[in-house]
Amino acid sequence: MLTQTQVISGIAETMFTAGYTAVESLAPKYLTQVFEDAYGVVATAFFSDWPELHASWPDAQGELVEILSQVLDRTEPKAWEGYLVLVVAAPVLADEARAVAALRKDITRLRKLVIVGDELETLSDLHRALLPVLPLDASGTGKSSTGFMDALPTLLADSSSIPISTTAALIAAFLENEPLMEAIDQELHRR
Repeated sequence: MLTQTQVISGIAETMFTAGYTAVESLAPKYLTQVFEDAYGVVATAFFSDWPELHASWPDAQGELVEILSQVLDRTEPKAWEGYLVLVVAAPVLADEARAVAALRKDITRLRKLVIVGDELETLSDLHRALLPVLPLDASGTGKSSTGFMDALPTLLADSSSIPISTTAALIAAFLENEPLMEAIDQELHRR
C-alpha cells in the first residue's frame, strides 16, 4: 500500500502531467492540494482512516465551494466544474463500504471521488483512480488528443465490439446535424 507522501506526490505528478497547475495562494485547512486547468478545479483532501473522512469531508467540501465562490464568478463555466478527491490512507472495512459507495454517488455541491487505501497498491492504481478528472486520452500515448472523434470508432470496437462502420456513421450524422437514429438504422441495413 502506498504511503501518504507517495499518494500526495503521486497525485501532484499526475495532475501536473495532465496539464493542471497548483493553486498556491491558498491556505486551506481541510484540503491537501488544489489544482486547476482551463476547464475546472480539482482539490484533494487526505485522511488517515474512514471515520476521519466521514466526519470531515463536509468541511473539505465547504472549503472548496468557498474557494470557488470567492475566485470565480457563478457565470463562468469553470465554477461548475469542481471536483473533490477524498483519499483515505487505510483500507475501509466491509461495513464501511456501503457508506463509501454512497459518498461516491453524492454529487450535491461538488462531484466527489473517493479513493481508499486498499485501491492504492501502486502509483498506476492512483493514476487509474484519478482518471475521472483527467483529460481524455484517445491516442494511447498518455497525452491528451484533440482527435478523439477520429479515435472513437476504434476505441468502441476494441472495448465494446461495436462495429467501426456503425460508430463512424453515427459520428458523421452528428457532425452533419442529421438524425442519429436514422444513421444507425441506415448503417444496419447496409450490412
